[in-house]
Amino acid sequence: MEAQSPWCGTRGSAPLGGEIKSENRELRDRIFLSYAVVFGFLIPVLVNVVAANAEGTNEPLLEKHGINMWFFLVGIGGYCAALNADIKSRIHQENSSVAAADTNTPIHQTNSFNICSLIAVVFGSLSTISLVSILVPRVIGYVILGIAWIFAAVFIAVYQDGILIVDPGRLIYNKFVKPVFTKTRNWFNVATTSSPCCPSIKQPKAASNA
Repeated sequence: MEAQSPWCGTRGSAPLGGEIKSENRELRDRIFLSYAVVFGFLIPVLVNVVAANAEGTNEPLLEKHGINMWFFLVGIGGYCAALNADIKSRIHQENSSVAAADTNTPIHQTNSFNICSLIAVVFGSLSTISLVSILVPRVIGYVILGIAWIFAAVFIAVYQDGILIVDPGRLIYNKFVKPVFTKTRNWFNVATTSSPCCPSIKQPKAASNA
């Protein structure tokens, strides 16, 4: 009788797609991210405070505090993207660890989720500071906003020789840019080979020995 695995069903058989999705969903529910708890509480509270502070005014927030709100939207977008990448990398790492334990093979530990966590904390902090800058006098808010974003940009640029820029950039290139270049090159090669205007170059035959 084949051994049962709580992650992959019956060992030796391919798991069903529904089982994989269910396992990933259960693992995602078990992942505890302290920064996600903090920002998940702090950001909605600040949004409600800013909304309550803006009640009674006819001017929308995007017009009255346009710079602050746009910085907030950029920050919250970066935070959500980094949080999503962090959760996916942790699920992948956990599934790889379980698969390696089942087959008794070594696994290469990566720190991709540590980088994603750090990026999420940076952008979560920036989005929070952007909301706080709305609640103070405008000049002070702009000063706080400028200092925070400049400090974050410098920190991201110099942290471990720019790893927070190089690794995400490499990931974006490998996942999105490189496939486009590869498909374009293959299409160009096929079009060039099959075009009557550009016949393929035939290699000369080797001279036969007399």
